[in-house]
Amino acid sequence: MAISGNTELNRRAFLAGSTAALAAGRGLPGQERASQERKPGYRIVYNDDSIAPILMSESLEHFLALAVDRFLGTQVDALFWNVISSDVLHYPSEVAEMVGAHLDGFESSDYFQWYQRLMKIIEERPDYLQAMAERARVRGLEFFASLRMNDCHESPVWKAMDTYSRYRREHPEFLLGDAVHPGFSTGFDFAHAPVRERRYRIIEELATRYRLDGIELDFLRHPAYFKPDEAYGNRHFITGLVRRVRALLDRHQEETGRRVRLAVRVATPMDISKRMGLDVETWIREGLPDLVIAATPRGFELSLPLEQYVEAVRDRSIPLLAQLGWHQPVKEARGAALNFWNQGADGIYLFNWYSRSDRRHEPLREIGDPGLLRRRDKVYPVHSQEGELWADTHPPAQLPLRLPRGSQGDGMEVRLRIGDDVAADAAEGRLGSARLRMRFEEIHSEDRVEVALNGVALAPDTGRLRIDDTHMYVWKYWIEYELPVPPLRAGVNRFRIRLAHRNPRLMGPATLVEMKVELEYQNRDDRKEPSSVQG
Repeated sequence: MAISGNTELNRRAFLAGSTAALAAGRGLPGQERASQERKPGYRIVYNDDSIAPILMSESLEHFLALAVDRFLGTQVDALFWNVISSDVLHYPSEVAEMVGAHLDGFESSDYFQWYQRLMKIIEERPDYLQAMAERARVRGLEFFASLRMNDCHESPVWKAMDTYSRYRREHPEFLLGDAVHPGFSTGFDFAHAPVRERRYRIIEELATRYRLDGIELDFLRHPAYFKPDEAYGNRHFITGLVRRVRALLDRHQEETGRRVRLAVRVATPMDISKRMGLDVETWIREGLPDLVIAATPRGFELSLPLEQYVEAVRDRSIPLLAQLGWHQPVKEARGAALNFWNQGADGIYLFNWYSRSDRRHEPLREIGDPGLLRRRDKVYPVHSQEGELWADTHPPAQLPLRLPRGSQGDGMEVRLRIGDDVAADAAEGRLGSARLRMRFEEIHSEDRVEVALNGVALAPDTGRLRIDDTHMYVWKYWIEYELPVPPLRAGVNRFRIRLAHRNPRLMGPATLVEMKVELEYQNRDDRKEPSSVQG
């Protein structure tokens, strides 16, 4: 297929095809979508932190191939390129410090090598961001500069001291300090007007110096903007900043005729964003962003609640993207993406995916088309709680789950969303197997675990204990069940798990630490060449 620079035409053709497929019955009846109609948007947006393509490059041309050309033959429609580390920029700036300019020497040899490669690119072309934008358009991609609004990688947790800007060192009164977790302590307190002005000037420089398709305000890397007890009351400060940015971009369009879209990456559910001081509901109501990404700071979750955002963007021309992060195996990526599409997402956003190999490119050829995901092998996992650092900015996790002896009556509930229409697939003989896998810690072979699915008890003789002894000192205990259809169904499934019998010499609880449902199909659709790709 010939490469087309008309990305809007390509996107419209894709969206029309997807809508037609759904109307013809080839879509998935998860039936949680607000509408079968899809808004003009992006199949996949790929956010790159800018480290690997620069570090691996040998010249400007080699860099452009690594950073942009790799998306040929995928469903990626836009590249979001990070332009900042902590408070130092990755390009020559007139309004803020550029990386390395504030240093007499580097503490990290890896970071120094990355800096040397960046400077080599800049020597060839100081406006290399413009070169990226131009190359992206030739390849049928849109190019956004992504600005991490309060990156704190120089904090005591990450210790990337080479990114500690002179401005932050000289203005400790503008930092969050002891009021927040040490991982966010070097971040700015946006209650201070100079802090907000500094960010605005960077955004203004990006919008007016370069011919960009858009700018992303990444509010989740890292997710602290105010002292915690002041965050909600100070939400008007960041709303005012977002309004200024919207006005800037509108004015820029009037003066130049070029539209620069505004994307925001924010926490889901929306209540978490509110607690952070991000009044996203007001932003959407006022039409400030052109694109909303519902996400988490860390990005490991493969199941996120989208209901509040789906409702907020209903009847508005603001596409909603749902985030997948940290490169997931293809079966897990399929399941997560299908669930997002079924909930009402208009596209998939990849964060810290690090797709440097063909194997990691495989999901990029599939997950942007919900019709293409049908009847492909999938894994649907239940996510586990993130560490203390992220406790207040991620949705509560269901795992780990402690099961005391007897597990209090009916047991403990775990909910798991399935995107596939398993009833129809089983009726047509296409679903080969559905398997529940649960990994426990502090479990014994004489213990008995009982599981019910949507009110139906699973037969005890279908449960099998498997021991993974590949670790020298720690064995992993898995209990597996073959799942009948029904009771397994599309949408939310409710599992009741009970430790019915416990070896009497074991006093503590058993703990469920991993849980997943694996679907395998009889047909080999996942061997077919995916369609709806670029290039």
